[in-house]
Formats: sequence, C-alpha cells, structure tokens
Amino acid sequence: MDLNFYAVLNFVHPIAKRMVLRGKGGRIVLIGDPTMTEKTIPGMAAYACSKGALEQLAFCLKAELETYDIKVHYFLPPLMDTPMLKKQREFYILPTKAMLEYRTKISPEEASKMFFHGLSMD
Repeated sequence: MDLNFYAVLNFVHPIAKRMVLRGKGGRIVLIGDPTMTEKTIPGMAAYACSKGALEQLAFCLKAELETYDIKVHYFLPPLMDTPMLKKQREFYILPTKAMLEYRTKISPEEASKMFFHGLSMD
C-alpha cells in the first residue's frame, strides 16, 4: 500500500490542490494494473488491494476535479514484457504462473504509444 497507493496519494494531493487554486484546469494521469483489478490472482492479495485502492482514487479524483476542468486519466496497460516481470515470474506460486502464462504481454514502447494515444483523446 505504501508505494502503490499512499505514495501516489501523497504526490497527487498537493498537485491537485494547486491546480484547483490556479484555476486553469489540466490533467492528472494515474497508471493501474488491469490484471489485478479484473481477476483474483493467488498470492497477490496485498498488491491487488493496493491497485484496487489506486483505482478508486482515480475514480474519486475524476469526480471531484471535473468541476475544475481537471481531467483525470486512469491508464490500464496490458502486462509489459520487462526484465522485472521476467524475474518476478520465478517467485509466483504455481496457480499464478498458470493464470499469467498466456496473458497478452506488450513491450514498454507499445504501452507508451497506447498511453499517449489515450491522452490525445478527449
């Protein structure tokens, strides 16, 4: 929770406050994990809870800030094929390995393209 939720909350809160006071609108982007918010995955309870809290933060910020013309984007990229993901797979319990083995994975570059395409849409 410290990294995936509280760090984001503590970072975004003062920025959102200044954006409201400035009165010129703007955008805030949060990045979640659809793997955790759409399924229950064995061995990932703490991580899933932190990502669920982040998702609710995004929805609440969107509702609270739209009055001030501040758009909140919540980006849910597919699994990214990174060295960290490959290393992390070594520690998954067997049911988790089986569930995630065939999930679509994309490169960080593909995720970046998706991200900026999403931001360009209003």
